[in-house]
Formats: sequence, C-alpha cells, structure tokens
Amino acid sequence: MLTNLFIPFETHNPRKSPTTRRFSTMNETVAISPENAAELRNPELVHQINKLRRLDNVTNWPYLAREYFYCALVLVPTLWFYHRWESWGISWFWNIPVTLLAIFFVGLVQHRLVMLGHEASHYALFKNWKLNEIASNWLCFYPLWSMAYNYRLQHMAHHQYTNDPERDPDLIYMEISGQRFNYPMPIGRFLWDCVITLFFWIPGLVKNVVIRARFANQGGTIPPYMPQEKPSKVVFVIDLLYVVSLIATLTLFTLTQNTLLLAIVPVGWLAVLLVVTRLIPERLYVRTGVKPVIAPRRAIYQRCVYFTLLFTTMAWLSYSTGRPWLAYYLLLWIVPLFTTWSFFMLLREEIQHSNTGQGKFVDTRDFRGNPLVKWSLFPYNMDYHLGHHLFGMIPHYNLPKLDKLLSTTEVYRQNQLVVWGYLFSRKATHE
Repeated sequence: MLTNLFIPFETHNPRKSPTTRRFSTMNETVAISPENAAELRNPELVHQINKLRRLDNVTNWPYLAREYFYCALVLVPTLWFYHRWESWGISWFWNIPVTLLAIFFVGLVQHRLVMLGHEASHYALFKNWKLNEIASNWLCFYPLWSMAYNYRLQHMAHHQYTNDPERDPDLIYMEISGQRFNYPMPIGRFLWDCVITLFFWIPGLVKNVVIRARFANQGGTIPPYMPQEKPSKVVFVIDLLYVVSLIATLTLFTLTQNTLLLAIVPVGWLAVLLVVTRLIPERLYVRTGVKPVIAPRRAIYQRCVYFTLLFTTMAWLSYSTGRPWLAYYLLLWIVPLFTTWSFFMLLREEIQHSNTGQGKFVDTRDFRGNPLVKWSLFPYNMDYHLGHHLFGMIPHYNLPKLDKLLSTTEVYRQNQLVVWGYLFSRKATHE
C-alpha cells in the first residue's frame, strides 16, 4: 500500500495562493524576519504554548501498553502457528509467509515504540525526569538494545542542526550508509529507490542499524553532544562479554536440564557484573556536555539486568516447553530490528526532511492524509512535524492543538508547508 506514497508529491501551503507557493531545497537557508519572529514571542501566545507543555506521569502509560498489545497481536498468533502447524497436517513451508508477515509487523511496532522513546528524549514522556528515563529505557530503548541518553545525544543535535550536512546526525547516518534520496520523485523512481532498493536491499538496512549503534555508543558527533574525551571500548566489551557469556551458560544449562544452575547462575552473573561495574573508572564512561538523568554506569547496568531477565525467561520457557525460544527471539525480534524497523526509520526521516532547507519553517514539512500511513509511518502525531521542530518540548498528544494555535499567527500561516493526500489523493486541498 506504500507504493503510491507521495506520488505525485504535492507540497502545498493551504493559506497561500499558487503564485506564492514556495519550494525549498537542501541548499536553501531561510531566516525569518525579526517582525515575524517577534510574533512567536507574543506573551499571550507563549502562555498558551506553555500550557501545552504541561506533562503528567499518567497519560503515556496507555500508549505504552497499547504498543505492547500490538506486539502481542503479532507474536502470539505467530508462535501459536509455530506450535500447531504440524498437527494441522500442512506443509512446513507455510512457516515462511507467516514469519515474513510477522517480521514486517514487528518492525512496524518497533518503529512506533521508538517514537514513544523519542518523546522521552525530549523529556516529554513523563513529568518526572527519572520516571521519564527509567520507563523509556525499560519499555522502549532496552528492548531495542539502546538507551534514552544515547538516543538523546543524537536527536538533540538533529534538532539543533537540522539538515546541516556536517552536523545533523541523521544526514551523517544516511550519507555513510548510502541511504540518501531526493523527494519529490516520480512513481517509478519511488518504487525503485524506496521499495525495491531500500526495502529489499537487506545489507543496506543492516548497515544503517550498525552505523546508528556505533554512533550511539560513541556519543554525539558535535559539541556539546560529543564525548569530552575519546570514548573507551572497555565498557562496551565488558557488557558484550557479559551478554554472550550469559546466553552461552543459559543455553548449556537448558540443554543439560540443570534447573539448579539455571536458577542460580543468572543471579551470580549479575552479582559479578555489579562488582566489575563499580570498579570501572568513571573516565571510561562516555561524558558529554549534556548531563544524564541517570548516570551511565547505572543505566548500562540496568540494561544488563534487563537482558538477564529476558534471556533467563527464554531459557526457562525453552526448558519447560522444549521449544527454541532464543531462536524465536532472534527471528521475530532481532531480524525485524535490522530490516523492517530500519526501513520505517529511514523512510520516515527521509520523507520528513529530504529536499528541504536549513532554517525555521523550511527544514521540514507537515503531512495530512490516510490514517493507515499516519499509524504506520507517522505515529504519535509525527505528521505535525513542523510544530514539533519549532517547539520540541510539546508532548505528542498536544501537537494538533499546537498546530491550531500557531495557525493564528501570520508567520506560521505564510511559511507552513503541508503535504496533502499522501496515500491515495493526488490533489492538494485546503484543511
């Protein structure tokens, strides 16, 4: 259904006549006039915007629960099929389409989940900063083998230096991985670049994830987000050895059905890691100009606790059912992370920023259209992307209200760029 996306790609400002429509390029840098900029600093407008910034510690819990419900809707039937197909007397080859569908939809849910983590990177998931950090780590980032702080270092630089080819991390990722496109484009070019080349060229998707992971572990790419000293690999190597050793021992005890060691060893591993973690000098952890909410030492240890709980649970499931739960995890979680999640991340980032300029109002665009595309590609009101880049602390559920509020200003009406009918409609219309 994505094959008609943005074809033709019509950028339309619903409040401007065709003669004043603007098309911006990556080489364009626009400065808003002082008079127009002053309009955004109107005390009453600022007061109304600040009201939209108000957070609580409750609203986003149902959103988080919903994503895990979506995940269960995909994984439970898939695992049930794996366990039942033989009793139905059907061919083993039916596992292939079932698995491919699961990989596609799990990657889609992972993409939606990281968008809630994205909220946390703006300190907008929960009002309490520690809750914001802990909840996003455990429910959004640890499952994707990342951390909120690492994501924040990259993403804040993207907001501060949007579309700067030397300082925007998103552009750096894409340039290194060779995933740069040029919207708008004809339908044939779209099908080739964004469906065939992007989606089916698995090495490119894998490379994108590897590059993101490498940059995340190194910290940001520019001050103040970059490390104050050259990052050490000691912490990374210790954690990697821990996870590999944990998986190896759990697998061994599962195969030998040694339930005593299966229960004791994970606790022992965590105790050993705790001692080692406390002995690691502070200078070996990434330190930047952005103060972490939770010290990296604690956040990294908590991530290892998460992995310990995860892999221990899978070991006990394998022991009790005789099924390869580690293989299920690799196939139905890690493979989507390296393929379909990477695809949705790249496609969304390109569509939001490709062929736009540098400067407020021209560095991104808004989108209005089919709810299915909004749900999959622009979750959590990421189709209101201009407002998000202007006021990044506004929580996702208030972005439509922000758009309505900003529409009362001349500067917003004259500069907002909206893409209409991005799935089926080929006509640019007014809101």
